[in-house]
Amino acid sequence: MLVFSLDNESGKPLYQQIYEYIKEEIMQGRLSYREKLPSARELAASLLVSRNPVDTAYEQLVAEGYVYAVPQKGYYVSEITYIREYNGQKKVIPLQEEEPVPVCWKYNFNPDEVDSSHFPYAVFRSIARNVMDREDFLSSGNAQGDRQFRSQVAKYLYRSRGVQCELSQIVIGAGIGYLLQLLSVLFRKNGKIAFEEPGYVRAKEIFASYGFDVVNVEIAEKTVTPEELDRAQTSLCYLTPSHQFPLGTVMPAPERQRLLKWAREKEGRYLIEDDHDSEYRYKGKPIPAMQSLDPEGKVIYIGTFSKVITPALRLGYMVLPKELVSVFHRECGAYNCPVSRLDQQIVTTFMAEGHFDKHLNRMRKIYREKHDVMLSELQKYPEKVKVHGDYAGLYVIAEVRTKKSEEQMIREAAEKEIYLRPLSAYYKNSKMTGKPAFLLGFAVPDADMIKRGISLLCEEIF
Repeated sequence: MLVFSLDNESGKPLYQQIYEYIKEEIMQGRLSYREKLPSARELAASLLVSRNPVDTAYEQLVAEGYVYAVPQKGYYVSEITYIREYNGQKKVIPLQEEEPVPVCWKYNFNPDEVDSSHFPYAVFRSIARNVMDREDFLSSGNAQGDRQFRSQVAKYLYRSRGVQCELSQIVIGAGIGYLLQLLSVLFRKNGKIAFEEPGYVRAKEIFASYGFDVVNVEIAEKTVTPEELDRAQTSLCYLTPSHQFPLGTVMPAPERQRLLKWAREKEGRYLIEDDHDSEYRYKGKPIPAMQSLDPEGKVIYIGTFSKVITPALRLGYMVLPKELVSVFHRECGAYNCPVSRLDQQIVTTFMAEGHFDKHLNRMRKIYREKHDVMLSELQKYPEKVKVHGDYAGLYVIAEVRTKKSEEQMIREAAEKEIYLRPLSAYYKNSKMTGKPAFLLGFAVPDADMIKRGISLLCEEIF
């Protein structure tokens, strides 16, 4: 319940006071993304006013995009980030965390979610019981992660991505966010890092929170260039070369070599390769990781099992260049592995017994079928939609030819219980130019829901 009082003597209309209060609560992050607001009747009763000023305030909040309405359900806080000033310096502040959707979206095109309905729970549960019968999982483990687990990770990365490393180079963490915090500590003396624009917003925010000057380099022809990195005067660059997030492009081999050459030219230069969505390709041969092209140790490779096993496990991994291992021990030696030994040993067995590969191959087939259905449905509307970033990952980008604003389409989609994620959300230091575009995730809905959802979008909203 919103608790505040109205000033009847201020001369300011009641609806404006209500509007300004709720807007400020959203801007300060005290009202979170997708949080349900009290109904107009409930809020009017608590404020001892008629419904008219509350209705007017809500309508204004919806019109400005701070709130969206879901028929028969109520009003919810929209997804918003903004610029807040600290000591004269502007920084991007996240207003909401990515959390499970509290609203039951009928057509859930969330690009971050996975299809958990095919996970081999019985096998996983059996392995968990067997691991818990062993007493050794209660003992303290290695600060970089269990040796047996790192061994399975090393085998998987070499087999699937061409990554070559020793176990001492692998660090296990609770998702990519934790590993990026370690890198922020490791490179804190650098003070500056370049990112792709558009790019992975959360990673930018993590480095910014550790005091880094985040330089956003706009992507030209599928990648950043050495010339742009020189202009940025940075020795550290964060990349998603195998499936650029969020645009879905693949960095060409010549550009990879140019960036590796840039990293080799000066001492202390490194490329952070986030191998985002590399497990899922639906056309052509798998693309080797950039790290596999780097015999001189200029690439820090990071990845996660969130999209393959389950996001709930929060299992990430990082492969450091050999020359950084001793530096890591010195700078990050106080940090212990935050992933429980139980989880590590369960997944170790899951991988060693072949269940991981079997599940991954099954999901590749399922996601390919869903991808093909979504692509086929979108291609029925060439006059309205142009598709980008297809044939890889768990989403496609739909560029929309329309006179409607992005905010209007998101609002209309929400009214029909369709989840939409705008591409513009991944631009921080610049505004997205061109036509509105959305990331359409296909992992969660089945084929029938994909068809119906795309039909609604293209015929009634776009």
